[in-house]
Amino acid sequence: MRRRLDSERTTPTGIATGTGAVVVVVSACIAAAAPVSAEAVRLGLAACSLAAFTALTLDPVAVACTGVLSFLVVDGFLVNRLGQLSWHGAADLARISALAAAALTGLAAGRSFRAVRRWWVWRQRSAWPAAQRPDGAGFRDERSSRIGMEVSCG
Repeated sequence: MRRRLDSERTTPTGIATGTGAVVVVVSACIAAAAPVSAEAVRLGLAACSLAAFTALTLDPVAVACTGVLSFLVVDGFLVNRLGQLSWHGAADLARISALAAAALTGLAAGRSFRAVRRWWVWRQRSAWPAAQRPDGAGFRDERSSRIGMEVSCG
């Protein structure tokens, strides 16, 4: 039976989606403090928070739900400011593209980080048995390293 690393444990999709909703609402409240004329800043804050959430959760279903919710909150509260949803044509397509790019970037960053971490943990775990060999070939004592001699463990 293969043991799972801590990085492979997953959060249930419903909990991840709920957490994503909280992230979206908090980021919208922070973005609302920016001036209305700074629309790119407002969208950038929402996209960065979506990317960070995506990198942490790595759940594609939760990311898709959170991405849709993020667009609806951006459109309803940051663009229209009164919670009204409306379609603005090319501007809304640009917003959807920015949020989708942020989600994909977060997924790539999160998977890359976990792959590097998994490799590093594997490397550390595979090096440990070599250091424990009874002939002492993998073990060097502090004192022996100064004079260039290996110390045997047995």
